[in-house]
Amino acid sequence: MNAKTAPPVDSLPVRVLRALRVVSVDVPPPDEYVAGSDFASSPAAASPYSARDAATALLANPWLYKAVNIIAQAYAGLPLVLQQKTADGYEDVEEHEVLDLFRAPVPWMTAYQWRAQLMLDLIPAGNAYLLESGAVDGGVPAALIIAEPHRCKIIPGPNGGPLALEYDEMGAVRSYDWADVVHIRTPSCSPDLGRLYGTGIVQPMDPDLRSDIALAIQMRKKAEKGRPDAAYVPRKDDMTWGPKHVQDYQRQLDRTLQSNTGGIPVMSGAGKFEAFDWSVADMGGTDLREWNRSLVFAMTGVPPTLMAQQSANYATAMTEYRFFVDQTLKGWAMLVEDVFNAWLVRKGYPDLRFVHVLPDADESSQVRIANAVQMWQMGVDPAEALAYFGFDDVSEAAFPQVEQAPAEGGPDVSTEIGDVEAQATALAEMLTSEDEEDIDIRPDLNTLLDMVSALLSKLRGTP
Repeated sequence: MNAKTAPPVDSLPVRVLRALRVVSVDVPPPDEYVAGSDFASSPAAASPYSARDAATALLANPWLYKAVNIIAQAYAGLPLVLQQKTADGYEDVEEHEVLDLFRAPVPWMTAYQWRAQLMLDLIPAGNAYLLESGAVDGGVPAALIIAEPHRCKIIPGPNGGPLALEYDEMGAVRSYDWADVVHIRTPSCSPDLGRLYGTGIVQPMDPDLRSDIALAIQMRKKAEKGRPDAAYVPRKDDMTWGPKHVQDYQRQLDRTLQSNTGGIPVMSGAGKFEAFDWSVADMGGTDLREWNRSLVFAMTGVPPTLMAQQSANYATAMTEYRFFVDQTLKGWAMLVEDVFNAWLVRKGYPDLRFVHVLPDADESSQVRIANAVQMWQMGVDPAEALAYFGFDDVSEAAFPQVEQAPAEGGPDVSTEIGDVEAQATALAEMLTSEDEEDIDIRPDLNTLLDMVSALLSKLRGTP
């Protein structure tokens, strides 16, 4: 009986035939539903964007490599502090097996190199993988090995979450239990199982980066030829050349253009060059490459002043640095910090946490000097005021103590004191100005020191 025309198992003919023992019909059991089973996949799920392409994009675009490397090195230089929760808050931990691990995560890299490599993997592709090695009974491992992202594939479980990591070890595929993997990832913009992977900064830039690479290749080819793509034609439209003239011009021009030492072609007729190929500039390539450069600044969050761009406005360098710390460096540090802290809980240390110590973007030397000058005006010893704000190398001899002048017959220094106060006030206003332009305070500070020295000399009665 055709399956498409078979009657239902509870129809009247089927019941009659079953009663006569002519046929036997088994009622299929109802399907068992497993929550999340629509995500089940026996093979590993590939990343929606090639991690190899994301990594090689850095080698193909120097501006992108510079920007990502700035973030990676800035992050690697941040102090990573381990803290323990107490009744009064959190206290820094100086010695712990977790600290020992992060001070030397692998034998072949320093902690700085390890953390910089972690960011170089994470930022372009959106994923970084750490494999535990040497862990005993689920404890703290002896090493955290950075796995190459393009060798990693995630095996999903029934609920759509990661079940294991498939790693290609130069041809031999090995699976790691997800409990032995630390996966740092950005939010995902991919559908379906692609959500297991983060979205890096390279994927949204892919078309622009490829066009930039194509323009760079075309510019290289033109430079390697060393000769223009042009036609040598009669100068006048109504003029024509015979075959002999054409051969002579061809021979003369080829000899000159192909010679390494140059030369002067001698022509027997008036002609001109007309380009018959578009240059990169003609195709808008110069503007497009400039656009791609600004796109790198926007996607990475690294401002032009940190990239040493010649056309950058360095009057706003402090503001841009403040943006870089608050918006870019802090965001990446918080992402890694969150994953590390979740790993601490998994290892049985819920009372521990990692904290990255970010630089104070508002703490410039000029601001600190301004604060020291204000304390000086309030009567604090100058050397102590400067030392309080971090200028520990200032010698106390530069600010000798003022000896108390005699009550009677002492020199009149009211004018000098007024001048010193006025100069100090002007210096303080200069340093606390909201003007974005960097100010060179050295001449005014030297003038102030000279005035203080003259005042002290007069008080002592020395010339």
